[in-house]
Amino acid sequence: MTKEQVQDLDHSKTKDSCRTRMKTYTKTAQSPPRALPSSGDFSCVSLFLKIQAKCDQHLEKLIAFARLCDQEPALQARLSAASSPQTIVEIASSAGFSISHSQLKQAAPDLSASYWPWSGKGFRFRAQFFKG
Repeated sequence: MTKEQVQDLDHSKTKDSCRTRMKTYTKTAQSPPRALPSSGDFSCVSLFLKIQAKCDQHLEKLIAFARLCDQEPALQARLSAASSPQTIVEIASSAGFSISHSQLKQAAPDLSASYWPWSGKGFRFRAQFFKG
């Protein structure tokens, strides 16, 4: 994340920030960046750090699960056959990863490997998958 991106970060952009960092982590396998917004308001900085830490924890779990899926054909087959987000959450849980429906939904646009149920089927299919 560049300094300009961090400066533009506000509370309403946290999800987009998580998604941006997830793309970076999965491509580079780097540790999470730590940068502070340029603000004199220490309560804002404190809140930013809390949000970033929570976001990083969720991303790390999702990234670890996605990496495991890349290596395990059995998990890939189970994911391909999943008919609901709850099924995927249960698959992750059985593999030792605690992820929620909302975390999965947020990360779904970035999870594009062929074994994800929404892969290659477009935004509408993915939206319906998480809605239904």
